[in-house]
Order: sequence, then structure tokens, then C-alpha cells
Amino acid sequence: MGQIEEHLQRWLEAGILKPETAETIRIFERGQPKSEAAERPGVLEALLYLGVVVLSVGVFSLFVQQWEDLESWARLAAIGVPTLLLLGVGAALHAGSEPQLQRGGQAAWMATVGLFAGFAAVTINEYGLGLGDPGDPGALLAIAGATFALAVILWVVSPTYPQVFAIAGSTIFLGQAVGNWPDDFSQAFAGMTIFAIAVVAIALAEARWLTPLLATRVLFSGLAIMGPFEAGVDRGAIAFELLAGAMAAAVIAYGVLRASFLVVLVGVGGAFFVLINFILRHFSERLGAPVAMMISGGILVAGVFLLAIYRRESQGHKTA
Repeated sequence: MGQIEEHLQRWLEAGILKPETAETIRIFERGQPKSEAAERPGVLEALLYLGVVVLSVGVFSLFVQQWEDLESWARLAAIGVPTLLLLGVGAALHAGSEPQLQRGGQAAWMATVGLFAGFAAVTINEYGLGLGDPGDPGALLAIAGATFALAVILWVVSPTYPQVFAIAGSTIFLGQAVGNWPDDFSQAFAGMTIFAIAVVAIALAEARWLTPLLATRVLFSGLAIMGPFEAGVDRGAIAFELLAGAMAAAVIAYGVLRASFLVVLVGVGGAFFVLINFILRHFSERLGAPVAMMISGGILVAGVFLLAIYRRESQGHKTA
């Protein structure tokens, strides 16, 4: 139903369908028998997920426990081989026709993005490549930029949920790399980089260029709040804190406009953390602000409850 719902939403917004017709289509589709092979994860898919997890944990364990004992070529092979393996497996399964294995291939590609970041870091650490240490601003930015580019390329080949997750994760990584560029780490640079990419991603989603819509709207709405929130961590950055609050309100409105409960939930959760942080930082020794917030929140909840009752009774009268 996910893809069908996205199509219906797009047709409703374009005025092609009436709400009554869209609801009729939803009811019809819900009543259709689903292919068990297509909708439910099978044994092979579950084993593939398990293999991806075990492989990733193995690489991490080797890094933690035995890394210092390995030669440079062995270090590169230890992370390079799994990265290439998952990349190749994802490509092979993507070219197949079985939905279960295609989903497994998408998960393999998502893991590939994370492993690639480690592979790039190890390559620079062992062989330099003229970029210095991986922790240096230029090297870290090169690693993050390459990781972000790979995530976007894999999404172009397979515009699916795991690839959108990979782009969102690499966006956070890229933001931290940009923040690391100045001599002293800049929360403002990091946060506003994340914010800028998130806003562009949402705009592309609304233009139907970045899909799936649900994943893009939910993930990048969260990043649109997270960016200013991180930028506001720096002392004296109250403008960023206010921007984070404004974005939380905007995300709630966006969710209502797009009839997406998950987007609204992201906005509400973001507003909660932004408000808590703002009060603790600026009104920690004042009782009035928390009490005012409690009263305002209580009034808002009560108002929504009364409006919900009124709307239900009005709809009942219309039906009668």
C-alpha cells in the first residue's frame, strides 16, 4: 500500500482524483490478495540481512581488537573486501526479479555506504594520498563527501527506502565534516550544512524528484530540525535555537498539509526536545517558565480534545 498511497496523494494534490474516488481505490487495494513471496520476508531474505549484520560486526570487531597487529595491506583488505562484496551482491540482487532478494540487495547497499566510509578512512590513513591524517579537516571532508556521493549514486540506481536512509546518514556525516573544517569545531557550520541539505531534499521530494516520498519527508524533516538544533549548541547562538523551534512548527504544519502522521510525529518530537533544551539553558533557575509551559500545553491538549469531540459530533449529525 505504500507506493499506492504515494500515487494517490500525488493525484489528489494535482486534482486528478476526488477524495471519494481515492478512498474507493484504497478499499479496493486493501481487499486484494497479496503475494506472500512479495510482501513477506522469506528465509533467504532473512539470512541475507543476518549475513550483512554479521559481516559488519566482524569488521568492527576486527577494528577494535586486532587492528594494531595488521599490516597496511591487511587493514585495507579487511574492510575493502567486505565493501566490494556487499556492493557486488547488492548489484546482482538488484538486477534480479525476486522482490525479497531485491530488498536484501538494497539493505546490502545501505551497509556498503557505511563500510565505504571506513574503507576511505583506512586508505587515507595507511597511504596518505596527499590528504594527511583521516582526522584532518581536508581528509575528513573528502571522506564524507565521497560517502555522500556514493549514497546518492546508489539511490539513483535504486531509489528505495534503504538508499534514502543512507543519504540521510551520510548527510549527518558530511555536516560533521564541514563543522570540523575550522580550527575549532563549529556546531553552527555542522548544523547549518545538515539543515541546508535537508531543505533541498524536501524541496526535491515535493517536486517528485526524490523518492520514496514518505521516507524522504520523515527523515529530512527530522534533519531540518536537527541541523539548527545542533547549531544552537554553541553558546550565544539563540538565533539557531529559535530557528530550530520554527522548523519544528513548520514540520508539524508540513505533516498536516501532507496528511502524514509520521511527519507530524517528527515535528512534535522535535518541538519537545527544542523546548526542553531552551528552557534548561535559559530558564533553569526560574519557576515561571516551566509552569507557563505546563499550563499552555494543558490548554492546547484540552482544546484539541474538545475540537475532536465537536468534529465527531458534527460528522455524526451529518451522517444522521
